[in-house]
Amino acid sequence: MFRIRQEQLDALSEDALARFKASLLEEMARFAPKLFDIRGEESFRQLIDLGISKAGEHSFTKRGPIRLFIQAMLAYGCDFDSDLQLHQVTALLRNPNNLEQMQLADRLFAELQRFNSATKGENNRYAIAALQRLHSSAVFSDAHFQNNDIKQLISQLRQCYPEKVDYVGEEWLGKLFEHARQGAEDLGLPNPEGPAILLTLMFAMGQGVLRDPMYPWVHATLTDQKYGTAAERLRKLTNKAQHYLAATLQYLPT
Repeated sequence: MFRIRQEQLDALSEDALARFKASLLEEMARFAPKLFDIRGEESFRQLIDLGISKAGEHSFTKRGPIRLFIQAMLAYGCDFDSDLQLHQVTALLRNPNNLEQMQLADRLFAELQRFNSATKGENNRYAIAALQRLHSSAVFSDAHFQNNDIKQLISQLRQCYPEKVDYVGEEWLGKLFEHARQGAEDLGLPNPEGPAILLTLMFAMGQGVLRDPMYPWVHATLTDQKYGTAAERLRKLTNKAQHYLAATLQYLPT
């Protein structure tokens, strides 16, 4: 699916590229074994292929920067480099100001660390608490959304994850909602619940959730006719999202 240009991979031979991919897969399985079990080896293989391709678009050709880029995709979503929630990161990658790629990778790492500190907290305590609140709330219920008032939607997100809402800011969440609205329109999802639920998924799993190899069930559920009408597919998706959150929380410290 993704075309990898050989000249963008630090002159890696075909065998060396295969070994590099295998080493990345092993590292991810070691680093996040429970996550690896939940999402499956094939999803990680697809993430690595996509990550190598996307890293090349930002002139990352060395193993270290490519590895960092793929780790960021795993942590923040496959489209973290264009995610409106990570607008400081996207601004850096769009305008690297002639930084050499190792310098750019260092700057990228520092920016991601700032995001982590503000939104995830020590030992991920903010993020874990947010997942617990998200799972126990009605935020993924289509009946929960009576309109598409962005202030109301942001208020609901704030109840689940105040640290992230504060860091990202209401202006950027408003732009993310417009992105979710377009995605819902493209998929023929009903209003107001379609855009609102997509916003919630993008907020929780990254702006690129509709195409992320880590969440293949999202797009598959919304497009598979066997689940019925668009409204019925959306209800199926919210059920799957709740089950996914429950499975994820089982692997996290309390």
